Amino acid sequence: MSYYYLAASLPMLHLGRTPMIREDAFLALCREHLAPADLEGLEAVLARGGAGSPHPFAAAWRQRETVLRNAIAEARASRLGRDAAPYLREAEWDVNTTRAVGEAFGRATPAEREFELDRHRWQTAEALAGLDIFSGAAVLAYALKLRLAHRWAGMAADAGRRRLEETVDTAAAASP
Repeated sequence: MSYYYLAASLPMLHLGRTPMIREDAFLALCREHLAPADLEGLEAVLARGGAGSPHPFAAAWRQRETVLRNAIAEARASRLGRDAAPYLREAEWDVNTTRAVGEAFGRATPAEREFELDRHRWQTAEALAGLDIFSGAAVLAYALKLRLAHRWAGMAADAGRRRLEETVDTAAAASP
C-alpha cells in the first residue's frame, strides 16, 4: 500500500536536530491513514521493538536490533574480559553492524558512542524502508527516525549536568 499524502506531508528529519513534528501528532496522522496491518507494525515497532509482529518491516527491524545488541554485548564483554555468550540472542551476524559498533566503542565519550549507535539505527531504518518513500515500510522507518531525533533533541549538556548534580547531591545526602 502507498501513502502518498501522508509521506509527502511529513517534515524532513535530521539526527541531532529537533523534529518539526511531535511523536503524538505523527501517530495521530498514522491512525488516520495507515492500513490496519501497517498500523499494527508501527505500534509493534514503537512499543516492543517489533517483537511478536507479523509485519515484515517490524520483524526485520527486530532482527537487525538483535544483531546490534549482540555486537554491543560482545564489545562490552571484550572490554571487561568476560564471555558474551550468556548475553547473546540468536541472530544472524552482520559485518556492517560489527564495524559500526567497533567505531562507536572507539569514541571518546559515552554520549559520542550512543550517538554513533543511534546513527547506525537510523541508517538501518533507512535501509529497511527501501526505495519507495511512500510505502508502509517507509512510514515505519520514519517513526523510528522520529523517535531517535526526539531522543537526541531532548539531550542537552546543561540538563545532563543538572541531573548529574542532583544525583550527586542525593547520594551525598543519603551517605552517613
